[in-house]
Amino acid sequence: MIKLIDLRCGKDSSIFESLASRSQLEHKDVLDRVEEIVGNVRRNGDKAVLEYTAMFDKAQLTSDKLRVTEEEIKEAYTKVDPKLIEVIKKSRDNIRDFMKSRRRNPGFPPIRKG
Repeated sequence: MIKLIDLRCGKDSSIFESLASRSQLEHKDVLDRVEEIVGNVRRNGDKAVLEYTAMFDKAQLTSDKLRVTEEEIKEAYTKVDPKLIEVIKKSRDNIRDFMKSRRRNPGFPPIRKG
């Protein structure tokens, strides 16, 4: 059975703090790696993107293949369920808001549904 934790009364706040700090520690390595990748892409542009594409996607591309044409974008939209597009946009917005909150407050950010 799952134990319910009621943070409103204050008695379980130490449990929450323990879970929150554990979460930060578990994700610190991932966040550090992401920051390293983003920094590398900012400094080295397409060269870094191509390196990561080869590393993560196992695809060998050239810089002329990185830009997606407007025509390709329009065609892709016709092949995807509009509900999926909506979910992807909501995810994008959540990620953007999360990263903004991390810049303002590097502690435990607020989590919202979605």
